[in-house]
Amino acid sequence: MTGVSECSQQRGNLKDDRYINKLNVSRIGHGVRSIEDQDVIDLIIERNIHLEICPTCNIVCDVYDVYESHPVNLLKRIGVNIGINTDTRTVANITLCEEYLKINRYFDWQYIPNRFRVAARRQVNESPGT
Repeated sequence: MTGVSECSQQRGNLKDDRYINKLNVSRIGHGVRSIEDQDVIDLIIERNIHLEICPTCNIVCDVYDVYESHPVNLLKRIGVNIGINTDTRTVANITLCEEYLKINRYFDWQYIPNRFRVAARRQVNESPGT
């Protein structure tokens, strides 16, 4: 069975590798803190597991203090399959476009509309059941 797992953003790394192995996940929501365990990151890269990252939500929920300290850029640089999300608007009150613009401002990702469209399409295509 391949599925999606939600991981804790607040309590640190909850040994995501156990969830990866037991559930055979293809996507992990809020798996941003997996960066804290190199073995988990290696497994995520090896299995091309998609991490759903919500930077502004992580800051609003005090997972990271400021945008500059968020590991989304590092995850991208080391080759983790990531997607940018907003989580719920009631928590972070940000649109996906605004989230991409923040990433561009803080991490100098080039806002190339077609590239973001391709990334968004990939997120949809990699969803279970599609």
